[in-house]
Amino acid sequence: MNKIDELKEQFSKEIKELEEKHLKELSKLQEPTIGIKDWDSLKEIEGYYVSDYSSTFHLELDPVAKKHQNVFKTEKEAKASVAMAQLSQLMASEYYNGEPREVWCKYDRMKWLIDLSKNGLMVFEYIGGYSFLTFKTEKIAEVFLKNHKDLIEKAKPLL
Repeated sequence: MNKIDELKEQFSKEIKELEEKHLKELSKLQEPTIGIKDWDSLKEIEGYYVSDYSSTFHLELDPVAKKHQNVFKTEKEAKASVAMAQLSQLMASEYYNGEPREVWCKYDRMKWLIDLSKNGLMVFEYIGGYSFLTFKTEKIAEVFLKNHKDLIEKAKPLL
């Protein structure tokens, strides 16, 4: 191998090493930061909260604080939380399940769920897991869906 070929080979190696080095550095710069360790890391938030009278109010950009832990990002989510509170009370009432889900609902016990499918809100038989809209029997779930479909629709953003 002559001197020119040696220099070409060395130059080619050096170029390749530089390309690899710069590509690694560039990929580090382009990688988005994924995940934070806690809510306080957000620094500032903006969104909607629900008042004592179940009205929603907008919060302008404000520093994260304990008093803002009830702020949802969107107004639909804030309004959905009111619907979920009402659904929670209704499900546990004597007219439906008769007690809070946590009391009777076991992981491996048969239960009936109201869930969103491609065909809309449906009642499903389920074992092994939990869902917000969970009922002791199929009949209870069907009557609940019939009676409270509008309220369930309002809760959809959080379901």
